[in-house]
Amino acid sequence: SGSPRLLEVLKTDSVDVEQNRRSIVMCRDAGIEVQGSFILGTPGETSADLEATYRFAEESRLDVCKIYVLTPYPATTESFEAESLCFVSVDMDWSLLNFDFYRNWERHIILNDSMSRLEIRSWYLRFQRLVKRRELGRLVQKASLRSVFTRVRNPAKLLNDAKVVTGKLVGMFQ
Repeated sequence: SGSPRLLEVLKTDSVDVEQNRRSIVMCRDAGIEVQGSFILGTPGETSADLEATYRFAEESRLDVCKIYVLTPYPATTESFEAESLCFVSVDMDWSLLNFDFYRNWERHIILNDSMSRLEIRSWYLRFQRLVKRRELGRLVQKASLRSVFTRVRNPAKLLNDAKVVTGKLVGMFQ
């Protein structure tokens, strides 16, 4: 998370935003690819928390970034909370939780009572656009570097790279 308040709740003072920023810089300086995963929809998380997290993800320029919506998997703190709210039960078919939030956001169990399902979906889509832009940027950079060194001699391969990038651009905005 990029929210100091939420990190304090989730990590009980074991890490803070500035420590995460320094870790990213140290990894980059050492030539290590930096990956980050963000879970949206934590109980008590607000739009202000998500805005801080979004800014953190954007400013950090992570090499790989993954976005998830909190899911109350069995034997987790979240599953016990979901059970107390009668969202899940011990004898339920837990495979019902194994679905893609992007496609099935209306069925996803939401434990956050600070934001509506639509607000969480809106944030999820905003984060996904950030992820897609980042992936596209990496693809363009790789295609450009390859073009400089090898593709100039082979226009067909350069055209193929351009088609891949164009396909990614189209997919990003659908």
